[in-house]
Amino acid sequence: MTYKNIYIFLLSISAISLSIFVYFYFSHSSISEVIISDTINEFIDQVDRIKVNNHKKLVVIDIDDTLLQAQGYLGTPTWFYTMVNKLRQKGASKSEAHEIMSKIDQIVQEQIDIKSIDESIISAIKSWQRKKTLVVGITSRSSEFINITDKQLQILQLDFDSNLLNCVKNNWPSINQGILHKGILYVKEGFNKGEIFATFFDILTNNCKVAIDLIAQADDQERYIKQISLVAENNNKNYVGIIYGKAISQRIFALTHANQELKELEKKLNLEIIPKKYEMVFNE
Repeated sequence: MTYKNIYIFLLSISAISLSIFVYFYFSHSSISEVIISDTINEFIDQVDRIKVNNHKKLVVIDIDDTLLQAQGYLGTPTWFYTMVNKLRQKGASKSEAHEIMSKIDQIVQEQIDIKSIDESIISAIKSWQRKKTLVVGITSRSSEFINITDKQLQILQLDFDSNLLNCVKNNWPSINQGILHKGILYVKEGFNKGEIFATFFDILTNNCKVAIDLIAQADDQERYIKQISLVAENNNKNYVGIIYGKAISQRIFALTHANQELKELEKKLNLEIIPKKYEMVFNE
């Protein structure tokens, strides 16, 4: 073989190697996209547009301020976390402030009227489920809110439960970051959505052998989008998320009105909801 033939042969090998590399890279690289919008249809359209089999898509929907919201001032996440901060300013520890507000909020959520943020996401969830796409809910609500959440979802005529999740429930660790109930992940205090979702995804794909090629997530909080997109990245999965701002951008919040609604609820139920020790905090 002449030097010229050897040179041509080596060039051919290099070209083949490059072609294999390019194919491998582009066939294994993942889509990662985050939408910031008050319009949920941008997210819905993108989930539908991505060319992944429907049964290999996993859609993760936040509950409060993404799927549903209180109709009044009382019972919103804004009210809850504002009062947590006010209680801490008056001397309550972080855990005490959360415990006080959680007990109050359980009573509040049982009584208040709720509504969907946008009917489009309700329709999309039902459509995805008909197409055999797995849709799960996720929430920072504790497991004490399970019955309340079930009732609120019944009002919206939604059910996240799926036979695919039976295997996940059976393999759920006894020491965990939260609970999976009727297709909704409830985060345990001290943990975050990213941690419980990572556990869920590991069991779903490794223990239960469910193939997932796309993780799609809707949440109103950027930090939770970052947490779950990182799970997608670590598992080399396609990801599309939306930081959904409609509820927050359209809400006109007044703390005094919210706490006035709380006092009216106390009178209506003839029940002491606000602890005497911190009554003044709710009057400010």
